[in-house]
Amino acid sequence: MAGTLKLGSIPPLSVWHDEVLTFNVMTGLGPGAKFSLRAAPIPAGEMTLDPTSGFFKFAPTAEDRREISIWIRAQKEKNEDIQKFVRCAFLREDFKQTRSHQSVDTSLILV
Repeated sequence: MAGTLKLGSIPPLSVWHDEVLTFNVMTGLGPGAKFSLRAAPIPAGEMTLDPTSGFFKFAPTAEDRREISIWIRAQKEKNEDIQKFVRCAFLREDFKQTRSHQSVDTSLILV
């Protein structure tokens, strides 16, 4: 996924463990806002957020097969904009096994 997502409207996101999820974060605070990132549990893969541009990148590993809560905060002077969203990573093998046994909502799986 590439594009821009606004803080406060970032949906739950999913990504394959061998893919990379990227997007730009936008805030209503205007130019000059500084971005920060927190995730729990801490993912095994690389997760970064550029503090100046708001460019988010997540490259999960096979160990990241669980929900991860992510908080992105934008701050400018005394104002802040913050959002928590959930990110899940999937192994393709897990998905193939699940698909053969039951229906799966894939509307938020970004490939």
